[in-house]
Amino acid sequence: MSFYEICQKLSQCEDKLSVITLPEIFGYENKEVFITKWLAYLLDASKNGFGNAPLNALLKLAGADSVPEYQEIQITREYHFSKIGIIDLLIETPDNIIGIEHKLWSEETQTNGTPQTKVYYKALQKIAREKKHLICIFLKPQANPTVPACPYFRTVTYTELIHAWKQISCDIQEKSRKKFLFDEFILYAEEKLMKANQTDFPVFSQKAELYQQYLFEIQKAAQEYRICAGRFDAWFLNTFLELASDFQVSITSNTLEKQLENGFLQIVRMKEWRELDFHFELLWQRDKRLCTAREIWIEAHQEGRKSHTRFLKQKFKQAGFPVQDKVLLRSETIQADFSDKEKALQVIGKIAEILASEPFQKCAEVADNFWSKK
Repeated sequence: MSFYEICQKLSQCEDKLSVITLPEIFGYENKEVFITKWLAYLLDASKNGFGNAPLNALLKLAGADSVPEYQEIQITREYHFSKIGIIDLLIETPDNIIGIEHKLWSEETQTNGTPQTKVYYKALQKIAREKKHLICIFLKPQANPTVPACPYFRTVTYTELIHAWKQISCDIQEKSRKKFLFDEFILYAEEKLMKANQTDFPVFSQKAELYQQYLFEIQKAAQEYRICAGRFDAWFLNTFLELASDFQVSITSNTLEKQLENGFLQIVRMKEWRELDFHFELLWQRDKRLCTAREIWIEAHQEGRKSHTRFLKQKFKQAGFPVQDKVLLRSETIQADFSDKEKALQVIGKIAEILASEPFQKCAEVADNFWSKK
């Protein structure tokens, strides 16, 4: 089967994979520390936008009394008990000490041969003493078979918690950041903590089946694309530098390969421009290689924080160029077509014309004159 036929089959496939959640993007979906920090944020009335409602939903599931809506609470992540361990969350209110041990897929650990919940319960008792009511919670996915060894830790599953949280109503705007973080956590829990480790046989998606069947062909096509893109880059640079002979490619901390792979190419008229943190920049869509770009434009950039930069910026300002940010000048957009040599030469010709235009030449003269008097 040809690669084109593989692509046709891929385009006709139905996606059967679940929604990709925020922690998955960063590879943190099974990281207890990361998810615990998120949980702590959502339980904190001073930050979450929902007041004490999320915490009270958890307390109710643990058989404990609610915290008054506007009562101040203090949350500590990874509370260190001297020499015996760290509990994931310690919440202190005027009346309560709340200890939460948070497990995703791990089991309860031992401290000198004693289960951690038994050790933590004794330590929490010392903190609460007789002045405060002690509440201990063991939060985990329902599919995690771990049971706390200490009977005073009350088990709450994510299935129970998320069901309760979905009943919470508030006055937060639907598109607010706080609402997004709350809803996204619910989505994460539903997709990764409530569906995970279920007995249903996992469906191998059509795209995954095609990929494993034609993996070699797909990898070979990707390698061929990189080779073709690299060859085009080399031809483009040689042709451009011949046509625009006054200019050269600027290579500093950004290697030439890095520039071309990230949608830009830095151009200078003389190497001294680099000392001024000034250059022209050829830009295109960052998700494309140059050979497949459909829109190209040129900008004049004044970057960096060297001591002389502010003096050069003053010269640009005097010459009528904006100096609020690094972009001093932007060309019109060129509609690019590199499908054959003739069309590619036309695009390169337009690039050279822009560089030779009065605005860009004026900008270059400011930099040249500044350097000559430096």
